[in-house]
Amino acid sequence: MKTLPLVVSKSLDGPWDFLGAIQVATNEFSKLGRMSNVSVVLRPDGDFMIVARSGAIWISKSGILGPYTVLGPGVYSTVPEMRSMRTLEDPVVWYSGGLYHIVVNDWNPRKAYHLTSPDGIGNWTFRGLAYDPTRDFLRHTDGTVNRWDGSAYLYWGSGWNWVNGACFAAKLNKDLSGFDGEAKIVTPEHYFEGPTMLKHAGRYYLTYSNGKTVSDTYEVRYAIGDHPLGPFKEGATSPILVTDRARQVVSPGHHGFFHQAGRDFIVYHRHRVPFVEDSAFHQVCIDELRFTADRWIEKVVPTHRGPALVQGRTSGRDNLAGPGRGASATASSSSSKLTLPERVLDDNYATRWAPNPEEVGSWIQLDLGAERSLHRSELRFEYAWKTYSFLLEASLDGNAWQASADHRAKPATGSPLAILHPSTARYLRITFPETTQGRDLAVLEWAVF
Repeated sequence: MKTLPLVVSKSLDGPWDFLGAIQVATNEFSKLGRMSNVSVVLRPDGDFMIVARSGAIWISKSGILGPYTVLGPGVYSTVPEMRSMRTLEDPVVWYSGGLYHIVVNDWNPRKAYHLTSPDGIGNWTFRGLAYDPTRDFLRHTDGTVNRWDGSAYLYWGSGWNWVNGACFAAKLNKDLSGFDGEAKIVTPEHYFEGPTMLKHAGRYYLTYSNGKTVSDTYEVRYAIGDHPLGPFKEGATSPILVTDRARQVVSPGHHGFFHQAGRDFIVYHRHRVPFVEDSAFHQVCIDELRFTADRWIEKVVPTHRGPALVQGRTSGRDNLAGPGRGASATASSSSSKLTLPERVLDDNYATRWAPNPEEVGSWIQLDLGAERSLHRSELRFEYAWKTYSFLLEASLDGNAWQASADHRAKPATGSPLAILHPSTARYLRITFPETTQGRDLAVLEWAVF
């Protein structure tokens, strides 16, 4: 008798518990009870039914763990339209509308087919394609049809010297080595650079950046078309991401998109805090992208924390210097009111502590509020690729200091830069050598565990 492990949960998010092993009784068809790519359904008559990769039907009258009886050869060979198909796999079975349904994948042509049966045992009828990447395979309740023929398109073009330019687009051939036809000019209004295509609910959204990235006019705009090559008309809610001085967000743009767990996100760069005119100190940011009921892109609300998927950088660990823990920071100097030492404790990569640019021998110190049992520090300097020379010390009273890590002779690099220093202390201090000017130093975050 063959067996197959079964785990169950009340939620797709778990936890999952081992229920037992599914068993298949031995008979003349049990060799078709291959333990892979199976799909199970509870029948209206109380029996459990499994469809295996081979298309064989298994029935259990004794619960979900079986034993199951394999009723015969796979059903695919009984359907005239499917007898020549040799690469079928991954069947999914369900019961609805008085019929049993199977959707099965044919992996070689990358298509899926739909079958129905009145009793789930025999009399299977071919209903046609369930999915075909070369056809209009998805229709929304509002009548929108997703059209995807598997083609790839390339978009490029930029302005120059902050004068708006042109956007070009072309369909690529199958092996992506050249164009399938001629390139077209698809330049929308207010276009400077950075074209990125997004498809949503049957519409093509040509998104792009406009303005001057070294000033405060850079922004994200979009235009909509019914075809990858346009024509495109600027969206009613464009621009969707702009400078917001109140939030200390300056010149966001040059973006991309990704989709995760049913939500859309925009990835873009904007200036670090504080903004410096005619500079390009960019940081990468992520925020959520939403659409209106009319399929316009909503205005993006820029944040400093980002969505949940990029939060929790300390991975659930107890950061003794984290927000709300009572820690404080002091330093030898600061370059401005926006680069004060407490910025290393705010869990925000857009902010930083930076000393006076002309200062040498700079230092930054943490007061954890009470004596703590410490294990390690995680430092995030402004530039992960640079090497930094420094001395890390610990103290119980802020007067007598003990060296915990000495990187003056052997500079360190990394992000985060993890430093092990098991000790009991209330104060931690990092001192930089006299050979290093303040203009070459900045710390984004300092976490302590």
